[in-house]
Amino acid sequence: MSIVGKLEVVKDMIQSTVNQGVKTAEDIHIAIGDIAFEVLEQQGRFDEEAKALREQHTALVKTIYGKIREVNDTVGEFASDIFENIEDSEVILKNMADKETKEKTQSDS
Repeated sequence: MSIVGKLEVVKDMIQSTVNQGVKTAEDIHIAIGDIAFEVLEQQGRFDEEAKALREQHTALVKTIYGKIREVNDTVGEFASDIFENIEDSEVILKNMADKETKEKTQSDS
C-alpha cells in the first residue's frame, strides 16, 4: 500500500473516531439537559413552557452536533481529494519519467 493509501486509511480512522466522539458528546449533553428538566418536573415546576424549552434544547443540541459532524465529513472529503490529487500527480510524474527513459533509450540506439 502506498504512503498516500496509508494516509487515507489513517484519515478514515480519525474521521470515524471524531464522529463517534461527537455522538458521545451529543448524547451526554442531551442526558445532562434531561436531568435538569427531570429535576424541575419532580419539583412540580415543569409546565408546558418548560416542556417546549426541553424540546428546543434537544433540537438545538442535535443541530449543533450535526453541524460538527458535517464539518468533520467535509474536512474528510477535502483530505481525500488532496490524497487523490497527490496520487494522480505521482502517476503523471511516473508516466513522464517512463516516457523520457523510453525516448532516451530509443535515441541511444
